[in-house]
Amino acid sequence: MTTPLNEDQQKTLRSYAWGHFVQHAEQRLKTFNFYVVFCTVLIGAFSTLASKDGISANFVLLPLLLSVLSFVFWKLDERTKMLIAVSSDALRYLDRLALADAPPEAQVLGLFAMDDSNTSRQSKYPLLSGHFNYSRVFNWVFGLMGLVGLAGTLACLLLPQA
Repeated sequence: MTTPLNEDQQKTLRSYAWGHFVQHAEQRLKTFNFYVVFCTVLIGAFSTLASKDGISANFVLLPLLLSVLSFVFWKLDERTKMLIAVSSDALRYLDRLALADAPPEAQVLGLFAMDDSNTSRQSKYPLLSGHFNYSRVFNWVFGLMGLVGLAGTLACLLLPQA
């Protein structure tokens, strides 16, 4: 039988788990911001070249790169999301330990559990009123930019050359 964590251990582990959570949550947002900037540069370069010289097979690498980068950044985001989930689970556990003997009204202090409860009550499917989390929104952007890149690639290869 394991002994429960004492207060000092809980405090140390909470600090460790929170630091892990913050590091990867910030990394996720910074990576996504970098991705958006990269997409903007690629689309801008392709648009400028196409408007100046017309769509050409010479430009095929720009939209192809957009699709490849969308896939790569999606995979990076999936990994970062897993790391955030690890620290979230640890924080949920520490919340349960800290609130085990607390009165029922104090359960609102279990922030991760409260968030889980609130989001589980929201529908995931209505487009405008459903629950959107970072993963869902990021995945839509990765997918859309991947499709834009694919469309640009096909346009470069299939449309008559200027």
